[in-house]
Amino acid sequence: MKKAILLVVALFMTSALFAQEMSQEAKNYRAAVKTFLTSEGYSPYIDDDDESLCFKKEGTLYWIFFESQSPVYVEFHGEGFNGDGVDRNAALKAVNELNRTKRCVKGMVTTKGGISLSIEFFSSSPDQFKKTFNSNLNALVGAKETVKDKYQEYK
Repeated sequence: MKKAILLVVALFMTSALFAQEMSQEAKNYRAAVKTFLTSEGYSPYIDDDDESLCFKKEGTLYWIFFESQSPVYVEFHGEGFNGDGVDRNAALKAVNELNRTKRCVKGMVTTKGGISLSIEFFSSSPDQFKKTFNSNLNALVGAKETVKDKYQEYK
């Protein structure tokens, strides 16, 4: 019984940690990046569920999380591919190859066998983000192509 109570308390504490609000600095940073993306011709929006900043380019969804403050921690994500009918072993090998050979981009295989891609970094200002946006976007696009090619090779 004590173990069950401790488990419930631990779950509530964990939930409270994840439910913390985004800092004001992170919200301001997100607003500045949203304005920047709009000026670049994208149609960004804030996801109601997780407060990420989302946009599409050529049909591919990208989303960005902003956390903490001074500097802001940025997680820039891009769609890999979903896990429907995916050979999990080939996907793991493709992601391992990506992680071994490409800088700054991380790939991971989801529990359903899909592949998720991200670039994570600290940034002291939205201007810093703007300077690296195209490089980061190109890195995510290149990573997706690398994973697709390697997946076909290992399949």
